[in-house]
Amino acid sequence: MEVANPKYPHLPPHREPGEQSQARRGTGGIGAWLCAAVGVFFLGCGVYVYSARNSEAWAGKSIWGIEVFLAACGVVMLALAYWIRARRKPLIASHFAIEVDRQELRRGESVAVTLAIHDASKVTGTLQVGLIAIERYDQEVTTSTRDGAQSTQRQTFENPIYEQWTPADASLPSQPFRIDIPADKYCSYEGECFSLAWRIDAREVREHRRDPHSHVPVWVTP
Repeated sequence: MEVANPKYPHLPPHREPGEQSQARRGTGGIGAWLCAAVGVFFLGCGVYVYSARNSEAWAGKSIWGIEVFLAACGVVMLALAYWIRARRKPLIASHFAIEVDRQELRRGESVAVTLAIHDASKVTGTLQVGLIAIERYDQEVTTSTRDGAQSTQRQTFENPIYEQWTPADASLPSQPFRIDIPADKYCSYEGECFSLAWRIDAREVREHRRDPHSHVPVWVTP
């Protein structure tokens, strides 16, 4: 049973995305693609130099240092592109998961949540179950190129505007929770330049490492 829209994981399965979500103007997307392009460029240069090492122009010259440098730059830039992309996505937990009794809620209502621990031996941090509201807003960003030209693009930024967390016991295979949707807070919204998404989240807080998450999107109405 799907708990989220396959293409838009911040939405329940039967909720349609707004114009902003469909545009997908992520703040890290441009940077990741740029790093990947630069990485491919360096690797391409390395391949070219390697293929030309026996040519007359390079006869009698040692160019292994250039090859290593270009290859290293290419690998570093591709790794940076992967890191940027991975950082934007939550680390999905495999040793715990949450379920909710429903995903369509009104402000002031409660949702029943169940946290299931599949493998307690893999829990090395502190488990928490909570409710989060994320706002997504568009903003024009101006970038400059080396030749001094400027271009303005619309990018989408994300920011948590509400969080409520409750400690969980990692020694119990299954735990029930009841989470209240604030009656005086925001409703879910999918717009052209602004959106707001709610989700029920379970996370394992770990020092100096990314926190694994299991989350279910919910839609909150007035």
